[in-house]
Amino acid sequence: MAKTFDASLPTDRDTVRLKAGDTDTTAMFLQDETIDALLVANSDSIGLTAIACVNYIITQLSRPDYRVDWLSVSQQAAAADSYRAVRRQLEQEFGVGAGRVSSTSSYPTRYDSYPEAQ
Repeated sequence: MAKTFDASLPTDRDTVRLKAGDTDTTAMFLQDETIDALLVANSDSIGLTAIACVNYIITQLSRPDYRVDWLSVSQQAAAADSYRAVRRQLEQEFGVGAGRVSSTSSYPTRYDSYPEAQ
């Protein structure tokens, strides 16, 4: 599996990788094939794919921290919080996310339960 990045951004994959902040070729979270699959799944939308990539990175950083006896290594929570900030920024930039979707719910009632129906 390949992990590549070209700073001249010749492909959508490189642009997505830049937007998601996954450009360190020595420690990338995402395989090229994963980004390509997410591009297809998101109809080649760079914005939606970048958000999906950040969500993936957050899930990877949400794994339990490393602890053995007295030794504890924990930087993942802070890194995950940083990526959540990146996700909010991308959602604003591309006009998607939490503030863009709304829904209402109602409970089913029978017509004959209304007072005026009797």
